[in-house]
Amino acid sequence: MIRKTAFVVAAVVLLAAPMAGTAGAATTTPSPSTAPAGAAPAAEPPGSVVQHWGFDGTEEWHSGLLDATEAQNNDPAAFAPAPAKAASPGAATQGPWTCSTWARPTVTAPGGLSSSSHSICSGDFLYHYTKGQFLRSSWSGPRAYTGWTNGPTQYSPNEVDDVLWYIGCPGGGTYNYNLQVQSHLVDTRGDHGGPYEVGAYVRAACGT
Repeated sequence: MIRKTAFVVAAVVLLAAPMAGTAGAATTTPSPSTAPAGAAPAAEPPGSVVQHWGFDGTEEWHSGLLDATEAQNNDPAAFAPAPAKAASPGAATQGPWTCSTWARPTVTAPGGLSSSSHSICSGDFLYHYTKGQFLRSSWSGPRAYTGWTNGPTQYSPNEVDDVLWYIGCPGGGTYNYNLQVQSHLVDTRGDHGGPYEVGAYVRAACGT
């Protein structure tokens, strides 16, 4: 019997058939929906992680994966390098920018699993977005349980990107599931993908 998964995208309920593929391939598609915009909360839930990355005018930099429950780790200024030397007047250059992305724990939700991500990008950019997929544990380590899905696009000067991720859960085998996200920023040089991030997992009977 073909299993279908109900999901919500921008408040519209849809039905998606499982993805075709070989055994062990992704079987469903996560759904992103936009949450109310806002700054990073004062306290992140346990199991949340954050990474800061950016472009200083010369090269990209990364903070590494940080525990978001530690307040000092949520400030990108603590990890950004000193600004690069200014270009000569009239030179066509790409200005600096900074992105911070938080990945929250995956939790059980009515009929499925859900998680959320939060990104803030500032500086000289065209637009940014977040993509996500759910992972599932296996004997050989985490593997993709869904395909990648792009969240909504945030055009400059919109700095905040809050996304709620949900996947239907029909029942079945019990495994660990968590959301993997990657923020993307597009500037005059192209599309730049940030580091991959995975929040804490939830153990649930959500199928193989």
